[in-house]
Parts: sequence; structure tokens; C-alpha cells
Amino acid sequence: MRPISAVIALPARLANSRPATTGPKLPHERQADEDAERLARAVLVERVVALQAEHHADEQARTP
Repeated sequence: MRPISAVIALPARLANSRPATTGPKLPHERQADEDAERLARAVLVERVVALQAEHHADEQARTP
């Protein structure tokens, strides 16, 4: 199991990793890429929030 800090850092790492481009994009291509990236980030953030809640619940269960 990974520590929660590694899971929290995941969206930041993914947001900063960009593939090499082969040239300038047309405006509609750029917009489509930005929309896809925005959606992917939103999904990752939702997952992190869910994992944080799960982690917090696990920590509370361990505390006597």
C-alpha cells in the first residue's frame, strides 16, 4: 500500500508530464486537448479525495 502522500502527489505529477509535440496545434485541437486534460485532472482529484476519506476512516478505526 502506498502512503497517502504518494497518492496526493499523483495528480501533480500527471499534470506536469506532457508528451513531446510535433508542431503547433490548430485552435480546435488545442481546445480538445485542454478539455481532455481538465477532465482527467478532475477525475484524479475526485479519486484523491475519496482515498483521503478512506485513509482518514482507516486511521480513526485504528485509534483505540
